[in-house]
Amino acid sequence: MKSEFCSAIGQNRNWRGAKSYFHLPIAWRKKFFARGMHALNSVRSEMFIERAARDSRNSVGVKCFFANPLIAFSEGVQHDTPSELKNSENCICYKQFTPKGVRRHSISDITHCAPARKIPVKPKRLLNFAAWSFFAILAPSLLIAQTQSLRTAEFSSGGEVTSDFVAILGQPSPVDLTTSTSGDTLASGVLPTYFYPAIFSVRTSVPFATRTRASDYQSHEYRLVGLPGASNRSASEFLAGKQNESWQVYRDNGKASDFFEKFDGSANFLFSAGRGFWIIQKGPLTINTNVPAAPLDASEVANIPLQPDWNIITNPFPAPVSWSAVQTANGNFTESLWDFLGTAGFQKSNTLEPNKGYYFCNTNVNRILLQIPYSMVFSSAASTANEATLWRVEVALSTGEFSDHSASFGISPRAKADLDPFDERKPRALAATPTVEFKRPTWDASYSTFATDIRPEFEASESWEFDVRATSREAAQLTFSGISKIPGRFEIYLLDADHAQSLNLREDSLYRFTPAAELMKFKVVVGRKDKVQEQLSSLALPKEFALGPNYPNPFNRSTERSRRSPTTTIPIAVPVASEIKLKLYNFLGAEVKTLYDGTIEAGRYWFNWDGRNELGNQVATGVYLYRLTTKKGLSLLGKMILIR
Repeated sequence: MKSEFCSAIGQNRNWRGAKSYFHLPIAWRKKFFARGMHALNSVRSEMFIERAARDSRNSVGVKCFFANPLIAFSEGVQHDTPSELKNSENCICYKQFTPKGVRRHSISDITHCAPARKIPVKPKRLLNFAAWSFFAILAPSLLIAQTQSLRTAEFSSGGEVTSDFVAILGQPSPVDLTTSTSGDTLASGVLPTYFYPAIFSVRTSVPFATRTRASDYQSHEYRLVGLPGASNRSASEFLAGKQNESWQVYRDNGKASDFFEKFDGSANFLFSAGRGFWIIQKGPLTINTNVPAAPLDASEVANIPLQPDWNIITNPFPAPVSWSAVQTANGNFTESLWDFLGTAGFQKSNTLEPNKGYYFCNTNVNRILLQIPYSMVFSSAASTANEATLWRVEVALSTGEFSDHSASFGISPRAKADLDPFDERKPRALAATPTVEFKRPTWDASYSTFATDIRPEFEASESWEFDVRATSREAAQLTFSGISKIPGRFEIYLLDADHAQSLNLREDSLYRFTPAAELMKFKVVVGRKDKVQEQLSSLALPKEFALGPNYPNPFNRSTERSRRSPTTTIPIAVPVASEIKLKLYNFLGAEVKTLYDGTIEAGRYWFNWDGRNELGNQVATGVYLYRLTTKKGLSLLGKMILIR
C-alpha cells in the first residue's frame, strides 16, 4: 500500500512533502495510523486528492487513497480514467469516514462517479502519550494551510460505513488536534469542511392506489411531489402511461383565482431547483435516477425562485432541512411550511423533507428568492414558530374519513387587531375537503381564507368567528387543544348559531354535531364571565318544539353522491332541556328504529336515518312515519318515502 500511495503521489508534480511520512520507523507509523493520524490523514488526503484531480490530465492510473486512521491503509481504489478524470464515467471520488457516518463528496473537477462497496470499520486503540506528543510536533505544519477554510461542527461515534461515491451528500470531515478521546468515542469539537456533490442520487416512491378508471380517483388522492437538485426534466418523464388516462399533473401559479394549471408540456412543468407539483398516477410512482445538484451561489446557498403569493416548493437537497433554520436564514419570517396529507388535509411541517412538495405563502414574506444554505443539511434547529404567542388554541375537525388540523387562534403581545405576520393564509387543495377556516375579507379581499387568527392582548373579552366546511348530514366533531394555557380568569365558550347551542370548552373540549349545510358558522368567546354571558344570551334559542320535514324526500341511492346506503335527515327544535324520543315506524305502525331516546339540551338538531332497522338490515321500499314525543306528552308526526 505504501508503494501504491507513493506512486500516486509521485505522479502529481505539485505535491510537496508527501513522502516524508514514510521515512519514519515502521513502529511509529503503525501507532500514528491507529488513531493519532486522524487529523493528519484528513488534511493530507484532502490535499492529495484535490491536487490529483486538478493535475491528473497528464497522469494515468491515479489512485484515490482512503487516508483515515480508522481504516488505516486498509483500502485503496484504482481510478479507471486513462487520461482525463474530468470526463471519466467510472472514477471513484475520495471518501472520508467520520464517526457520525460517511463523508461522501465529489471533487469539483470530477463530474461522473460510480458507487463503491460497504467497508466495515472497527475502531482501533488509542495512541499512547508519546505518539500524541510526536504527533503534536509534526502535524501543525501540515494543518496551517487547511484550517482557515474549515467550519466548526459536532459529531459522535458511529459504526459500519457505507461507501456511496455518487455523493448523496457530503459529511463534515473532522480535523481537530486537541480532541480528547475516551475508549472508542471521539469528543465533540471538530473542524469540518463541506464538499458539495455534483450529482444527487434520487431514490423515492410515492404510493398511489391502482384503480380501473381515472374517474374512480378522488381529488384528495393527489400528492405534492418535488425532486432535489436541478434536473430541469419534465414531470411527464417520470410518469407512466398517458396523461388524463394514467396520470395528471397540476401547478399552482400563485394567483388569487384560476390558480391551478393542468400539465401542458411547457417549461412551467420542469423539475427545476425547489419546484413542486400536484401529481396523481395509477399505481405507485417510483423514481430511481441521478440528477445534477442544485446550483449554489458564492455563499453556498441554493436559491428557490418565488412567486408573489402561493408557491409549491421542495427541498433542493436530498436530506432533511429544518424549516426554522430556513426562517432564520431568510430574515426570521414566521410563515409556516404546509404539508398535504390526503384525507388529513394540510398540516404545518417543521422539516423540509426531500422528494416532497410543500405549500409556502410569500405574500407577507415578499421575497424573490428563498435561500436554503447547504450547511443546514448538517445542522438542526428547534421550531420557534409559536414562541411569540402567549397562548394558542388548535382547532381540529374530523368527519367521516377526513380531518383538518390546520386552524388555530390565540394571543400575542406583538400581534395587531387586524392583519399581521402571525395571521397565516390557508393553503388551497385541488378540491373542497372538510376544513376549518377564518374568513377575513377585510384583511385581504383577493384571498380571504386564513388558517390562523392571532390577536393582541385584551382585558375584558375577545371573540373569534370561523367557518366549518363539511359534508352536510354527516356526523362531525370539533376538538380544541391548548385550552389550559388560557389564563384562568377567563371563561371560554364555543357558540354554534345554526344549532343554537353553546359549550363550555374548559369542561369539554370536544363538540359533536351534524352539519345542517356544507357551510356552518361558529364563534369562540374568551373573556370575563359577565362579558361571555352577554354573548351566550345572544343565541336565538327555539321558542317551541318543532319537527321539520325530512330531506331529501323521497330518498334513495341516487340522491346520495357517496353511493352508499340512502340517507335522509330529520330536523327537530327543542326550546328547553327535555327528555325526548324520536322513533321510526312502518306504514302499519310497527316500530322500525329508535333514533334518539334521552335528555337533550335546548337547541336545534338534525338526525339521520340510513334506511336500516334496529338489526342493521335494510328495510323495503315504502312509506315510513317518524314521531317526536316528550315526557310531558307532546307528540309530533312526519311522513317519508324510501325508494330502493
